[in-house]
Amino acid sequence: MNCFVWNVRGLNKPLKQHAAYNRIKDNRARVVCLIETILKHNKMRAILEKWFNGWKSFHNYVEADNGRIWVLWKDYLQLSLVCTTDQSITVSFSADNYLLFLTAIYGRNTGSERKRLWKHLQGLHKLVADHSWILVGDFNVIASYFESSDFRVPLT
Repeated sequence: MNCFVWNVRGLNKPLKQHAAYNRIKDNRARVVCLIETILKHNKMRAILEKWFNGWKSFHNYVEADNGRIWVLWKDYLQLSLVCTTDQSITVSFSADNYLLFLTAIYGRNTGSERKRLWKHLQGLHKLVADHSWILVGDFNVIASYFESSDFRVPLT
């Protein structure tokens, strides 16, 4: 099964929508996680009907303004919603008697806000501990300051 994850940094512009659709189509994705959609809920339906007709979806508009995360999948797959938060959507699906969990993440920008995400993931771990669990997305965390686009070489 092909899973495609992309931090789209906004889906408001038709050219961005077209680019996302083409990349998903080219990669023959069956499950798609779009992160940082920055799109009002009332615009979601039109975009899904235009570009993803026949796909099913979960989103986190109830928990987060501008629907930070969308999980889309081909309608012949059976995905079940486990839970949504302002920073994640977790789904489960089975294939050939094998249960798999997928969590799409878009972490908040501040460490204090991300603490809620870490606590939530710890709780989910108890649920999925005996199964495969894939975590994807943008955690908004770096291991080293060299990974940041804002990194500046200190002057000596």
